[in-house]
Amino acid sequence: MIGQDEKGYSCGFTLVEAAIIITVLSMVMAPFFGYLAAQHNKRELVQEEANHKQITAALAVFLARDGRYPCPAVFNDRLEDANFGVEVGRDIITNECDTTNIVLDAGGEVYFGALPTRALGLPAKMAFNRYGWKYIYAVDRSQAAAYDPTVTGDINILIDVNDDGVPGETGPGFNNDVDVDLDGNLLTVEFIADPDIDVDFVIVNPGKDGKGSVTADSGAIVNLCGITAADFENCNEDDEFRDLKRSSPQANINSANQYDDILIYSLAREESTFWEVSPTLNNGKANIGSRGDGNVGIGVAAPSAKLHINGGNLNVRGAAGTAADMLTVGNNVASPNADVVIDGELTGPPTVPGGPPTSVESVQTTGGEFYYPSGTVATP
Repeated sequence: MIGQDEKGYSCGFTLVEAAIIITVLSMVMAPFFGYLAAQHNKRELVQEEANHKQITAALAVFLARDGRYPCPAVFNDRLEDANFGVEVGRDIITNECDTTNIVLDAGGEVYFGALPTRALGLPAKMAFNRYGWKYIYAVDRSQAAAYDPTVTGDINILIDVNDDGVPGETGPGFNNDVDVDLDGNLLTVEFIADPDIDVDFVIVNPGKDGKGSVTADSGAIVNLCGITAADFENCNEDDEFRDLKRSSPQANINSANQYDDILIYSLAREESTFWEVSPTLNNGKANIGSRGDGNVGIGVAAPSAKLHINGGNLNVRGAAGTAADMLTVGNNVASPNADVVIDGELTGPPTVPGGPPTSVESVQTTGGEFYYPSGTVATP
């Protein structure tokens, strides 16, 4: 690298000098390339979430148009195959999906295969996640024949809401939060258990490890499910799935702590800066929650309470007119000349914090008060 100029003087860099320059440049550029990589990853995450919303929107359109969920596509079809993304055929009498090239679970209630992108009017590339792994699509057998909103799907989702890594726990003792009333008096201990819900369909994004999935140019599963990883339930072709908090990538993809899947099992996914949407415990329907701590008003521009209703009544009842509970922590206040009508049983607070509620013949309070100035209390 060292030469001589026209006057005979040495010019250029020695190997040591060049090595020093390269080292310095690499130290300066490394953070910059790291920043570019982080921005690229962020853009991919945003695009993937947009894809998820487009997929659920396409499913909702198909359901409304055809009155059923689509059958799966053949999972092992490659991108260049003529029938890639086409839902399998259906029996003209029973409307059931042809199981020649897709899987029916052992209980005979759930079909497994690939996302039928062509039936949904989606680009073929949307059959894959951002790592190139194919989505896994499972659908309830009866709902793929004819949709019935009154029937609960046979796909079971175990959810870990208390973040202990074990979904589907029931009973008390997982997350103890001490509640107090408006006066600061101890009321009860709230136990948060993990729910499980039954849904009509589930789409599994197999994450980076692609467990149980295939790539665009391969019809063979590369990373088998195994039985030790936390996400194995999502690719073992039974009717049970796990929705856990995503973990940091593990060196061993079959580690008990490995979970990088994303599950989609509700058609309601529209969210905003102010609202978030999540499935309920009832067949994957939607919960809508406020992201902030503001108030919600119906018929009022400036609500003064968490839920402020003006110009109408609040009607609380269960399905088909059955009984439903309205639970409060604190005071029940009736405005002057308002009636509090109790059609059923009054339930007081537990006598012991954390114990069962007390069934009572009259209003009981623990630290709080029940107000009904100038009104009446009637028990039909």
